[in-house]
Amino acid sequence: MPTYCDLCESDPCHVEQFRDMLENLAGTFDEDSPPNISRRKMYQSYIRAVHGILGRGHRVVVPKCVAQFIRGVFPDPDGEYMGHRDS
Repeated sequence: MPTYCDLCESDPCHVEQFRDMLENLAGTFDEDSPPNISRRKMYQSYIRAVHGILGRGHRVVVPKCVAQFIRGVFPDPDGEYMGHRDS
C-alpha cells in the first residue's frame, strides 16, 4: 500500500508507486556501463514513463526519493552526484 514520503513530501511515495517499473528499468541496463550513464538513462526513463516526452529544454525535477533509489542502484564510487540542472 503506497504511503506518505518524508523525502519528497508526497502521498503516495513515488518510489512505492513506481517500484516495479523502477526495478524493471534497473535490470535493463548494461552492467559494464559507467554508473553515471546508467543513472542518467534511469532518470530519463522514469521521467518519460511518468510525464511523457517533454521536449528539448523542458525539465522536471526527479523526486528526492526516486533520485535516492536510483543512486542506490547505481552508486557513484566517489559519492559525488551532479543533481538537477535547470535549462
